[in-house]
Amino acid sequence: MDRQEILLKEYEICQKDSSAMISAQWTVVGIFMTINTALLGWILKDIISAGIILENFKGLVLAFGVGIILIIILLWQLLERVSFLVRINNNRMEIIETQLGIWKNRLVGIYDKRWVDIPKEYKEIFRCPKRKLGCLHGIWFARLICILLALFWIFFILIAYCPTVSNFILN
Repeated sequence: MDRQEILLKEYEICQKDSSAMISAQWTVVGIFMTINTALLGWILKDIISAGIILENFKGLVLAFGVGIILIIILLWQLLERVSFLVRINNNRMEIIETQLGIWKNRLVGIYDKRWVDIPKEYKEIFRCPKRKLGCLHGIWFARLICILLALFWIFFILIAYCPTVSNFILN
């Protein structure tokens, strides 16, 4: 194998690795969201049907809420880890692209950065605009989901343990 074939093989491995990690990340987030949404729906159904927070229900809400918030913290760490590993692969792929004279992913990387000037050589070759608003990466969307789910659970814990909040919501 010559140097170019080795670089292409490494590039392919980096692409597959990143794709697999991102796919696994979204699978975990999807499963977690489904379970979390089912639990939230079940609790909300019981709150609405009972009209009040039952005393034994408070412990259940607290246990689920704290458990889910801890899982959200762990999920956040997983998202950070996946993001870091994908960045490592992308950086290596960019180095390989430079060595092989490939442009596509380097240009996408520049476009993904928020409000970054496109280097002159790219503008001349690809006739790029001077500035481009970056895209919303999947990791930020997953983080937003984690934050919203944590806030829902905090809200339900408040409803269960603060009579003022539960009376305000239920009346």
